Amino acid sequence: MKRPPPRLVVRTLVAASWILVAVALMPPRPALAQEARPSLLAIDTATALEQTVDFNGTYLTGVSVGGQAGVLKAGLSWCGE
Repeated sequence: MKRPPPRLVVRTLVAASWILVAVALMPPRPALAQEARPSLLAIDTATALEQTVDFNGTYLTGVSVGGQAGVLKAGLSWCGE
């Protein structure tokens, strides 16, 4: 494979350096965040897999599953379970 002429390599490095400097000096843009507002419906779930051992060496494995749902009424009062 033929090597590019040294002038082309220098030009490429200079152009890349200028691009890097331009990007580094750009002013930061303000962050756009999500708007916080109450949801009309909320669902929350949790699952746990547990394993316990007692003093006699007996193993016990259990699964716990829970859930909760709630609806926001027009008067902004929370009604759930």
